[in-house]
Amino acid sequence: MKRLIVGAVALTLVLCGCSKEISDTDENFVTSEASTTEASVTSEASESKSASEAVADQIEADAAKSDDYSEEKVNDNGVMQNTANTSAEAGVQSNASTPCGVYARTITELYKGKEIQYTYYYAFHKDGTGAYFDGEVGGFNFNDKTMTTFKGDTYGYTLTGDHLRIELPYGGGEFDRLPGDDFVLNGDFWDYAGVYRATDNTNSNYGGGEIVGDLELDAAGMIEGGMPQYTSPDNNLIPYGIPEKITKNADGSYHVQLYYVDEISQCYYEIYPKGVIAERDKDFAPELKDANYIRVVVMDGGVYDAVFVEKEY
Repeated sequence: MKRLIVGAVALTLVLCGCSKEISDTDENFVTSEASTTEASVTSEASESKSASEAVADQIEADAAKSDDYSEEKVNDNGVMQNTANTSAEAGVQSNASTPCGVYARTITELYKGKEIQYTYYYAFHKDGTGAYFDGEVGGFNFNDKTMTTFKGDTYGYTLTGDHLRIELPYGGGEFDRLPGDDFVLNGDFWDYAGVYRATDNTNSNYGGGEIVGDLELDAAGMIEGGMPQYTSPDNNLIPYGIPEKITKNADGSYHVQLYYVDEISQCYYEIYPKGVIAERDKDFAPELKDANYIRVVVMDGGVYDAVFVEKEY
């Protein structure tokens, strides 16, 4: 069960098919045209084939040539299915008014004489759910006209190409789709948000005889916790905030930089999706490949290198 973490607010594709019918007027027109054509070619053909048969032949021929012609077949479950018009272009046209991807805008504020920039975003997933960050983390469900947050607020939206306007309170919001289809690289960590427990090795190395506290990852990529229980609750060794930079490693894992001063003063974490395991873990902890896990590294006079595995509920 997916959870929103760290102060998170508890966060259709309609495939339209159309069939082409021949009205009475169209049929009369085809009948007349077919009959006239047949008569002008030869009287012998008129005698050997009735007008109704000619009409049927003409309709079948026209249908076979039509770009809209589709063939229906019965699948293995005995359900009629359309086997034509399944091109990517048709799918794009059907989805023209439904957002998919991460739509963002950059906010610039002046703080103590310095400009500070950060990004607000709304991420629309293919399953009709979404996540957002607008100073707080939240989630929503959506259809082709409105979105409803998990706390019950409903907003209309308008999609124009890659530009999204959401009728938010106090004037609404304008967002543009970020390039690419990787949600994590665009700042949406919804698929990996949750609570992660320290591995036995992490407890042994850093717990001081106790367990290391759970690590919490929210949908905006902010992490909290993950420190030995003997440390002060105010310990800020792992900074809480939006990631500075997100990259994807060659093995499919994600490298998330929280801050970077130099090679000996930095903090980052790496997410390893289920099925992906770091080279250093393959022999030492091969079981990690069967779950989502996170490695947190803090370099600040020493090295904190802790591993956490997602909890199952």
